[in-house]
Amino acid sequence: MSNNNNNNNTPFSNFTNKAKEAIHRAHQLAVERGQNHVNPLHLLAALMLQDESTVESIIARMNIDSVEFFEDVGEMLEDDSGATLSQAMQMYLSPELVQILESAQKIATDTKDQFVSVEHILAAIAEFPGNTLPIITKYGLTKDGVLMMYMQMKEDASKQQAPAAKKQKAIHKYTRSLTKLAEENKLDPVIGRDTEVTRVIQIL
Repeated sequence: MSNNNNNNNTPFSNFTNKAKEAIHRAHQLAVERGQNHVNPLHLLAALMLQDESTVESIIARMNIDSVEFFEDVGEMLEDDSGATLSQAMQMYLSPELVQILESAQKIATDTKDQFVSVEHILAAIAEFPGNTLPIITKYGLTKDGVLMMYMQMKEDASKQQAPAAKKQKAIHKYTRSLTKLAEENKLDPVIGRDTEVTRVIQIL
């Protein structure tokens, strides 16, 4: 449902730009808190922090107050404690987060999507909540529920695109593409039609 980077040499080459941005933001959240591991809570917070978040839309569709949900995520994030980061240490993904990212790829395959999106990641978090369990349990967030809302959003998007596609088809049916005709040298020449050309120029 977003644009993508097709560089197959990177671990997240089949993740959408939004999904990769969320993972990067989760990394930043861990660094800001002096932690040397990126966990599911960091990633859930990163998903909620995105502008024009489809994750927020899914949560709202599940009749969950997205503002209250976000506030709870933020409070848990501030209370989260873990290993502190020393300059010699490198960041790593917690085992739970690795499991989530692997599950997200499987979910994308199951939903017949070419790329792993933030919606797949949210469903994976609901399936393997890790340290987000209190929030997932409180709001009744489930993998099946997330995917149901996601599929509804895809269906709604398809319905909105259908009228535009029909209009484009009608345009092709009832009009001629002058650009295409010009490329095929099928346009009538304007040589010898000085009067007509002059009138057109005057009108324009």
